[in-house]
Amino acid sequence: MPYCITLRSRTDKRITGWYAGGSCRWSTDHKRQKRFENKRDAGAVCEELRDLCPRNAKVINIEVTEGGPNLVGCSRPEQVESSRAAVPGASVAPRTEVAITSSPLPPAVAWTAVLLGSLGLWWGIWSAASALISAPS
Repeated sequence: MPYCITLRSRTDKRITGWYAGGSCRWSTDHKRQKRFENKRDAGAVCEELRDLCPRNAKVINIEVTEGGPNLVGCSRPEQVESSRAAVPGASVAPRTEVAITSSPLPPAVAWTAVLLGSLGLWWGIWSAASALISAPS
């Protein structure tokens, strides 16, 4: 039975977030929830989250995940598709969206752009200042 860690609202007890793992910790998208195969693993992470956020400790809970049998143990779309493909008679629709997981520019290119932009800014300030200083009165 798969488990997940939820963050519930204090007022109306609705789920406001799911533990997603990694550096982001929480997500409002239930499809990103990290699922645990046993309650012991979920309990260790839940205790760590409660220690990090003592104010929210009462609303951080371990719950049984909802969803079809194809989603058991899967938290990423690639895994969901591969698990559906393994089920006889299940159809897999082609993926139409592409997730960007890397930065658009390599760091060296980005820093070069920043430095050139900074140089251009200083050149503009220098030009404007020298034009004001050398302008005839």
